Amino acid sequence: MPRTHKVKKESENGKLAVQEPETTNVEILSEESSPLSDEEKKDLERLEAQVKSAVLEAAKALWEINSRRLYRERYATFEDYCEDTFKFSSRYIYYQVRFGQFLNTLEQSERAVQILPQSEYQARPLSKLKEESEQIEAWLEAVERAEGKTPPYSLVEQVVRKKLTPQEKTPKQRLSLSEGHFCQLGGQVAQVIASADGSYQLKRWDHSEATVAIDDVKELQVDKRSLSRVQSYFDQLGVAAALVERYREKTATAVLGVLAKAELPPTELETKLLKCLERELSRRDKAQAEQD
Repeated sequence: MPRTHKVKKESENGKLAVQEPETTNVEILSEESSPLSDEEKKDLERLEAQVKSAVLEAAKALWEINSRRLYRERYATFEDYCEDTFKFSSRYIYYQVRFGQFLNTLEQSERAVQILPQSEYQARPLSKLKEESEQIEAWLEAVERAEGKTPPYSLVEQVVRKKLTPQEKTPKQRLSLSEGHFCQLGGQVAQVIASADGSYQLKRWDHSEATVAIDDVKELQVDKRSLSRVQSYFDQLGVAAALVERYREKTATAVLGVLAKAELPPTELETKLLKCLERELSRRDKAQAEQD
């Protein structure tokens, strides 16, 4: 169908003059439906399966890259890596990483999960449930209510809302944490590095960095008098984490994991345990260096 538009052109006196409309031919594809041949139906089914598989694999890949920090050689943060490598927006990144984590949880579950979500949006309501076991249970219930088929977003949301407590159903006031503020991510202590676009860039207890959605973070109240002690504890966690990663001792790893879940400010016992662990690992590290 021909389309017309007016063209503005600068005249000799420097003013803009409007010329007569020019005609541009634009091809409009027919929106009328037409039946597919048997071969086309097979091609469509095959191509749709490829797209669905690619969506799931991409989400799992992003989650693994983030959790293993495979971006760290060239980028300081996962967000920078994704924006530079894939041109993904921050919001898209958070949703996909969370989706990839849920897919991994389903695949690793001891319960038989045969029907997987086909898109991030479909599984998004499950993030309102904090425990992985609750998320799996809700997904399986939604599949059952969908009579063994992939449940739509609306059905998943209904199941999730039924499992939420009255307090959880009440919309929470969005956190606004500034740089240096302490918080919890997945039950473990973290510190805010920066905030932007509905997200936080965090330094986790092991001093790896992560960019997460604001709703995934729990605020920790630390008064000014305790701030210095909390900062020292957090710094020691990072030092100990680096040493534990180097020697991969199971007992030390387990103890450090518990200490990383401490409510801040830490208790006197937690502080002493962390100092003792750091001191022992540092002594071992020094002895190993002297042998080398």
